[in-house]
Amino acid sequence: MTRSQQWQAAYKEEMRSLCKHKVWDLVPYDQVPVGHKVIPSKPVFHYKCDSVRNIIWHKVCVVAKGFAQKPGIDYTDTYAPVACMESTWVLLHIGTSLDWEIHQMDIKMAFLHGNLKEEVFMEQPEDWVCYMHKTLCGTDASCMCMESLSAPCYA
Repeated sequence: MTRSQQWQAAYKEEMRSLCKHKVWDLVPYDQVPVGHKVIPSKPVFHYKCDSVRNIIWHKVCVVAKGFAQKPGIDYTDTYAPVACMESTWVLLHIGTSLDWEIHQMDIKMAFLHGNLKEEVFMEQPEDWVCYMHKTLCGTDASCMCMESLSAPCYA
């Protein structure tokens, strides 16, 4: 498989996942309410390498260019959960002292588990926009929606 085919497959997988999680509805551009800004978006391409720099997989993330959002119109509050390193060290110390197994995990599509309270519109090619139901990385409300989850969700 050529590198361009790998990127195309990764992009298709990202779009398939966004559709599966019902992140947005496509609406005509002229149905965006007056006063709402349509947020630009872009795909971000990256790959993960192993310890000897061999490419393990290609990943594409569709991100919103959240810097275009206006406070009070596109979002009302922001929040960024941050892990305190001292707490992490204490937990690791306790786990190793008690000979517990410690696993690292990656939550795929973590931002897609938060529902938006605001009306957010994101651009798409041609004359369509996405009416966002869930958050995407890059929207100012994405971390706030993550905080509002009552239970962890894993994809």
